[in-house]
Amino acid sequence: MKKLEFIFVLALAVYLIISGLDIEGFSKDYNSLQDNVVRIHILANSDEKYDQELKLAVRNRILEYTNGWLSGCSSADEAIAVLSTRIDEINNIAQAKVNECGYSYTTKSEVVEMKFDDRVYDDITMPHGKYTAVRVTIGTASGHNWWCVMYPPLCIPASGGELNIDDYDMYFTDGEIDIMKNCKDYEIKFRIAEVYDFVKSLFEAEKS
Repeated sequence: MKKLEFIFVLALAVYLIISGLDIEGFSKDYNSLQDNVVRIHILANSDEKYDQELKLAVRNRILEYTNGWLSGCSSADEAIAVLSTRIDEINNIAQAKVNECGYSYTTKSEVVEMKFDDRVYDDITMPHGKYTAVRVTIGTASGHNWWCVMYPPLCIPASGGELNIDDYDMYFTDGEIDIMKNCKDYEIKFRIAEVYDFVKSLFEAEKS
């Protein structure tokens, strides 16, 4: 963020906080959304049609095999633990599908923390931020990616099942659902929340 933009957003944040806008509550929902979600991110070898089709074939095979793995998990931390212990299995699944389709690309799978831009998925938008993800790369990983949310199970439609947004209250708070359903309406709040968290961290560092 540029210096002038930072000063402007900071001033606006102070004004809105003084005027009674619940930035702290919004920031809490925004941060908890990032903390309580585990995504999957698959990068194709290239943008050639055959490589993009291969990416989707790998996606389908991974979702088919991992369906039900996280059914007993009640938190993102539990899901991350399961996926971390089975990440080699996920990579073997991906590699086997690549080879089955007649390609010699090498796959790599890992559990990482990575930044995402806003991503639209069916009726919701997952806001930009840093999320834990299962990252699967195919070959040079130079092509467009495919992503979804493994926990909670938002990838169900991609694997042939159905998950209605009305069911999301099993996994998300009202505030988190509102952010996902109305993401575009919160662009200014996202910036303010980021500045708020930054300033808050400075104050906490000063105290410690």
